[in-house]
Amino acid sequence: MKKKYKRVNLSVEGVYRGLSRTSMMNAIEAELKMAQQDRIIQETNDARNDLESLVYSFRDTLHSLSDFCTEEERTEIISNLDELENWLYDEGAYSTKKVYLEKFEALRARSTRIEVRKAAEEGRPAACAYLSQRIEFYRTFCNGTDAKYEHITEEEREKVREECSRAESWLNEMRSKQGDLTPKDDPVLTPLMIRQQNQTLENLCQPVMSKPAPKKEAPAPAEAAAEGKSDGADAADAADAADAADAAAAPAASAAPTEEAGAAAAPKVDTDMDLD
Repeated sequence: MKKKYKRVNLSVEGVYRGLSRTSMMNAIEAELKMAQQDRIIQETNDARNDLESLVYSFRDTLHSLSDFCTEEERTEIISNLDELENWLYDEGAYSTKKVYLEKFEALRARSTRIEVRKAAEEGRPAACAYLSQRIEFYRTFCNGTDAKYEHITEEEREKVREECSRAESWLNEMRSKQGDLTPKDDPVLTPLMIRQQNQTLENLCQPVMSKPAPKKEAPAPAEAAAEGKSDGADAADAADAADAADAAAAPAASAAPTEEAGAAAAPKVDTDMDLD
């Protein structure tokens, strides 16, 4: 028996439901809170890793800094590093970002203090030598007789001399204080301090030395015209005098040939007499 099929039209209605405004705002707020939590977790992990890296790096460089820290300091630092390392892998494994940052800053300040001693000891000689060189350079300028600096007044030169004396006195005083200390003490004279003094010296002395010479004033237009007119009159007088001399010489020059011509034209006298 053959099956029969019957087509029936079905009606379909679509129902679209969205979040209300309140639900939407709540969802956005929840998403922001989760993003904030993720950020805090990431920053906390970064702070912990930074502290751990500092512990290892400070321990590695402590040997090279032995000349700039006492034995008591070195022993205390090693003990502190061991405690921090154990804490990181024990109760500090899940600490907060704030705690990690506080411990990091405390350890960093301790390592920086010793590193500053080393940097000062190594960089101080060159910095002192350069400042002394600049002081001598400006003193030579003040006492020199170079023609290109002759426009610098004595008052300006004296200001430079005073600044050179001040910088030299400061350097000698600080060198004396530093000489009473050892490389394991906190320095009282650092390369940074010396560079600042050198900058002060340059700020006062360099503008004086580079002061441009005053330009020579050009003659006023009226004076220039008067000078030009005077030169023209002198030239005209010289020309007139030359013409007069030429005119006086002309008649004399013409008279000589006339006399010669007259002599040539005169008849020849016959000296033979007729006796008949």
